[in-house]
Amino acid sequence: MDVCNGSINAVEIKNLEFKYQNNNEVDLSIPDLEIKKGECVLVLGKSGSSKTTFFRLLNGLIPEYYQGKLDGLCKVLDYVVGKNSLEEFSNKIGSIFQFLESQFFYPKIIDELVFPCENQGISDEEIKIRLNELLTVFDIKDLLHKNIHEISGGQAQILAMMVILMQNPELILLDEPTSNLDNFYINKIKEVLLKLKQMQKTIIIIEHRIHHLIDVVDRVLIFENGKITKDLTIKEFLNISNKTLNEMGLRSYDISNSASIIQTKKNISTISENLKLKKVKLGYHNNYFKTINNISFGNNQIIGISGKNGSGKTTLAYNIAGIYDSKENLIYYNDKLFNKNLRIKNTSLLMQDVRYQLFCDSVKKELCLGNENLILYDEVVEKLALKPYENKHPAYLSGGWQQRLLIGSTLLMQKKIIILDEATSGLDYEAMDRISKLLKSIKNQDNMIIVISHDEEFLANICDIIIEI
Repeated sequence: MDVCNGSINAVEIKNLEFKYQNNNEVDLSIPDLEIKKGECVLVLGKSGSSKTTFFRLLNGLIPEYYQGKLDGLCKVLDYVVGKNSLEEFSNKIGSIFQFLESQFFYPKIIDELVFPCENQGISDEEIKIRLNELLTVFDIKDLLHKNIHEISGGQAQILAMMVILMQNPELILLDEPTSNLDNFYINKIKEVLLKLKQMQKTIIIIEHRIHHLIDVVDRVLIFENGKITKDLTIKEFLNISNKTLNEMGLRSYDISNSASIIQTKKNISTISENLKLKKVKLGYHNNYFKTINNISFGNNQIIGISGKNGSGKTTLAYNIAGIYDSKENLIYYNDKLFNKNLRIKNTSLLMQDVRYQLFCDSVKKELCLGNENLILYDEVVEKLALKPYENKHPAYLSGGWQQRLLIGSTLLMQKKIIILDEATSGLDYEAMDRISKLLKSIKNQDNMIIVISHDEEFLANICDIIIEI
């Protein structure tokens, strides 16, 4: 990209205000903002601070898809928000959304990768060159002909990144691109971002886990209540201590202490063996890729499960919960065979994509749905700060607040086995800390809490032991 031609700015905003349809309050207010071409900008802020609304503005989804009242000027590359179409924006702007399923169109991975290029009329030869270049960076050759629904959440994030890069956009918008990734793929994403910077691509990233981005980004914007309260160079940002960031509700940029704690907890043995997995076959439709033998989980513990993307962590959780099952599985609870029906009855599971687990028209109804014994209701609502949102529709909450809501609902079921799969995906430090304290307060001799996560800050803070698979 030649930044000498035309404007040096990728984004220019003047006197902008936006509020969603049927909302009386302004959701986003930016008096003046410029982002230069070739800059890598990190967007921080607590859940609900309008970071995602900012992205929807930059990629043209506002006001064409997300309607509302828009005042002021927002120019992105050659396009003006509210004047140019969403289709025009997509020619030069690539986006990875917080919820990935909304941007996949084909069941097969190979078809998903080549579709955008075919849609833009790029030649088969050029498509092949781009694909081979990406496959040298992201080693997913063995996944190319698989169904998207058969890969892990982390692998889906890698796929979404590859789809965007296949299109060679000028501006790249990434919303939580590493939330479910292991360190191997986080480093791969980091390598790609550094290469994109060398190519003078403009990159804007929303992220809560920020430790891997410190030597990538040039600038940090901090949002609060729909406004940019701090606009800092990366050097200025690093002058803020981790303690101060945490007090602001933001994550740490130095997690070396967390990594050390995790290694220690991997060497701790389980206190008791209430749930025993003698043999569990992991796979889909009788196509098994791994067998787990002789793992035990104890009551009155918070047990972390870690491992590489695609190692079978989520599939294991689904087997424990009775969603997936093999006739060969040997699972025992208190030394009695724990069949599929018993596991379904005694297990509550929070899955990765919370949107598919929201059914009611208010937060309070969602919390109470299927929960006959609400003795913990007041404690859960207070500790997750959900009281002000009780009468709101869950669909109008941000991704982070939806995550809090589903965690609350899962805990209120008071089952013997509680499984949280990537529970802190999209959560700020304050929310992570609230959830950690709540989980610690409800663990007891009658339950066990299993946490699947790549979030090192969370695992170090919450787990009694950590099992790697």
